[in-house]
Amino acid sequence: MRRCLLATALAFLFFSCRSAPQKAGYGAGAEHDSESQRLAEISEINSLLNTADYGRFAYIGIAPRMETRAKEIERAKLHIANQIAMNSACTVDAGIVSTYNNDFFRDSRDSNIDYRDETTAQLCETLEIIFCRHFSQLTVVAARHSEAAVQAAISVPKNEGGRPGWIRNVPKIDGCRVAVGISGAYSVPYRSMLVADVNAAQQLAIEQNAHIRTYTFDKATELNRNGANTASAKLVLGDVLLSQADLHGFYIISRWIEADGSCFYSLAVARKE
Repeated sequence: MRRCLLATALAFLFFSCRSAPQKAGYGAGAEHDSESQRLAEISEINSLLNTADYGRFAYIGIAPRMETRAKEIERAKLHIANQIAMNSACTVDAGIVSTYNNDFFRDSRDSNIDYRDETTAQLCETLEIIFCRHFSQLTVVAARHSEAAVQAAISVPKNEGGRPGWIRNVPKIDGCRVAVGISGAYSVPYRSMLVADVNAAQQLAIEQNAHIRTYTFDKATELNRNGANTASAKLVLGDVLLSQADLHGFYIISRWIEADGSCFYSLAVARKE
């Protein structure tokens, strides 16, 4: 059976929402004794999110806050199992429509991620847990799988202190396409991290195979001023970008949360075929 993950509702592994992200950021609604405690928690989470620290057989799984710790761990393990299935092979359909002129810019995007998920339940049982850490709104689990996620070890500087360099300067990795996915802050930080993962997959697909077409149209507007109708027209430009790509070796090698919780980043690779 094949599972199709819609960017507007991606269960367990990735999901993206068409609604605008909440501006609350990480920690809103959580009980923190002080701002310094919130910042310390984000810093600690960031220190765990560099998958490359744990070797090429490792994956990072995340889960939202749930009724019990056991359910959080199972959700994180399922997140890892889905990543393993996608690592084998997945197909990404990506589409972006942009409209703009001198006064505004607007874009909308969507994507489907299709992969085989028959063995995810069994994969959950075979994972070797490296660590499990619970935080106010997230659970982070690292685990090893019997098959390597990447063909060779990938070196990424450890997430310490300030923002990692790969956010601004996407690294070059031999034999791989590399992309960074970005998400704003949703009301649930778990969702923000998964949206960043989806956007990284979408960017890899676009870089591998993209069709772009530019169009123009006249936008007519009619105004009523003091009982008199006046009409005007604006030239509006637009771009349509469509892509479908088969990704092999898709792998999230690092993630990062901004200190204020406003932005979430995922660094992903896929093998060049």
